[in-house]
Amino acid sequence: MTAGEAAAPRHLWLVGSRARVEEQAQAWSSPSYVPHALAWSELVVRLPATQVIAALRYHRPDVVLLTSAFAVAMLGAGEAAGHAAACVGETTGGAAGRAGFDSVLLGRAGAVALAETLLARAPRPRRVLWLRGEDALRAGAERLRQGGVTVEEVITYAAVPLSSFQPGVRAAPEPAAVLVESPRAADALADALLASDRVLPRACGLYGLGASAGARLRDLGFRGAISVSPSDLRAFFAGLP
Repeated sequence: MTAGEAAAPRHLWLVGSRARVEEQAQAWSSPSYVPHALAWSELVVRLPATQVIAALRYHRPDVVLLTSAFAVAMLGAGEAAGHAAACVGETTGGAAGRAGFDSVLLGRAGAVALAETLLARAPRPRRVLWLRGEDALRAGAERLRQGGVTVEEVITYAAVPLSSFQPGVRAAPEPAAVLVESPRAADALADALLASDRVLPRACGLYGLGASAGARLRDLGFRGAISVSPSDLRAFFAGLP
């Protein structure tokens, strides 16, 4: 590159629910990448706060399992007081704290690892209430059931696919990196690339936000996909060449 000639911008795809990727794009501060929000879904509340609180009172769980921050996004500050939560990821743990859960157990390695942690506790929980999305990975809850724990499930939200996602993927500039926020977002990205007859560049870095998203990308054949902790996200990308 000659003196005075600017380097070509490197593009970062942010793949996830609309609110999440738009927030990430607006807050992005790394000078190394230009962010592009590619929303595959809209998150929609399926259960109002009053009914979520009623479910907590009715089931009287020892622990509330949360695998997504949006599962309790409808709750106001302090409304979950009197309950303990086990959360997958820092973002979900933060949402649980804002909702007022008395204690928050944070798991950074996915739902199954979090289930193993719960099963190893003394005393082991007998009843767990899983507040979840309409479509969710069930491995964590199934591991708890295998360990003799009763797991009740209440759907509080849904991810509604957006028809604009596939055209957005087709039109987006060549990425130097792709950040995928969830396992379902990984599925949506794989489907959109196939439908668009598009292949990610060989040198493109592929990252899953959290252990479950990274694992799902690898299951789909993106062998070089790396799991990135949400708490380390900005530092991670700032350190990339």
